[in-house]
Amino acid sequence: MSGIRVNLAWLLKTNKLCIQNLVVSRKLYELDCMTRKLFKRGGYVTPWVKEIVENLKWLECVWFRRMIVSDKDLEVLAERCGEKLKVLRIEALRNKCLESLNCYLTPLDNFDYNDLVLIAKNSSESLVSLKLRGCPQKYVAEVFSYAVKLEEFGDDPFVGEGEEYIDVKFPPKMRRVTWRNGNILDIHCLNLEELYTNDAIGDCGLQVASHFCKKLRRIKIRRGRLEGMVSDIGLTDLAKGCLELESLHVHVKDITNETLGCIGANLKKLSDFYLGLFHKVEEVSELPLDKGVRALLTGCTKLVKLGINLRSGTRGLSDVGWWYIGKYGQNLVDMNLRFCRDTDAGLLELSKGCPKLQKLEMSGCDFSQQALANFVLNVTSLYLWVQDYRAFKSGHDIFAMIRPFWKMELIKYKSNVAAQQKPPSLLAYYWVAEQRKDIPDNVIPLYPYVEFE
Repeated sequence: MSGIRVNLAWLLKTNKLCIQNLVVSRKLYELDCMTRKLFKRGGYVTPWVKEIVENLKWLECVWFRRMIVSDKDLEVLAERCGEKLKVLRIEALRNKCLESLNCYLTPLDNFDYNDLVLIAKNSSESLVSLKLRGCPQKYVAEVFSYAVKLEEFGDDPFVGEGEEYIDVKFPPKMRRVTWRNGNILDIHCLNLEELYTNDAIGDCGLQVASHFCKKLRRIKIRRGRLEGMVSDIGLTDLAKGCLELESLHVHVKDITNETLGCIGANLKKLSDFYLGLFHKVEEVSELPLDKGVRALLTGCTKLVKLGINLRSGTRGLSDVGWWYIGKYGQNLVDMNLRFCRDTDAGLLELSKGCPKLQKLEMSGCDFSQQALANFVLNVTSLYLWVQDYRAFKSGHDIFAMIRPFWKMELIKYKSNVAAQQKPPSLLAYYWVAEQRKDIPDNVIPLYPYVEFE
């Protein structure tokens, strides 16, 4: 095919060379001419993408300028040129119907945030989902002022050094927010259904949410850099105000039986609950939490997932508490219990209930081998994970749980100085296929293949 030099309406760069200075196919020349004719009403990038993926797969940098780009164009470019392509730049985007923009896996260190504001302004009537990574909060506030149809937002916005804190007013249709920094106190989102943040939200933030976010269905508050900002006070307000909650994951500095009872009394739709206690703050006001767990389970009858992560060295649940879980957790399918152990009797009582239980994860609960074996024999269809299990130095009682198609493995921590001091974890589950041959070095099969050091 004959070739000529062209001056493209958009640039294609590779390393230090520009495609303007390369000899390219006549097809590109024809596309260039066609695009020039369409400039006044907007040129579609689709034919350019087609030519790139067919004849220019070696490109490392692509720059689209004043073009109309669709999701399909970007999908094709990623699928066919993803291995080589390192930089994709879209300048002066002409789309007026952009619905979703996800830059979460792309740090915006060298990004002109005014371009982001321009995108929000141009797509104000269509943009419904926006995910960023590390955008200054003042630009987020400006984006929100234009993107009035936005329903989903995710970012870890920050306030720059020397800048004043700027209040953020969320768009009225916002339904799902991921705000990783947690410093949001003014959550006036009447339509908000999902909130993912960290404990920097504090009790004040939860109190605001309880007053304005009546449609909230899911909230997850993970640990942040500042532990101890959320307590039983904020959790109680949330339970009283957000009655539609179906999933509640929260880390708190303090908890009481009364707060758990409040959750059970108000959140009748709750199906997924996780409670974590911070390990570096003051003493817990009230332990054990037996009565609170009973009130939680009797009130939240739809609960299928339960996680309780208490503090090392505390007696978070007595054997009575384990009995309550077995008796009232009739619909529980998945449980994660950490630092809740009393005696083997508690695990035995648990095994007499929870008829639907399929998965149990435990940590800091050093039950005997015999107790674990009896539990597995009483609860069928179980996936069992016991982290940092310390009872394997001697004895073979654990093998009493063996049954057809049953697998048992010890999972060692990967090699480093800290991990060498930790005991391995026990994993036991059903496996109907043949024995795996790709077992990693940190996995020690106990059954069907057994070997003691």
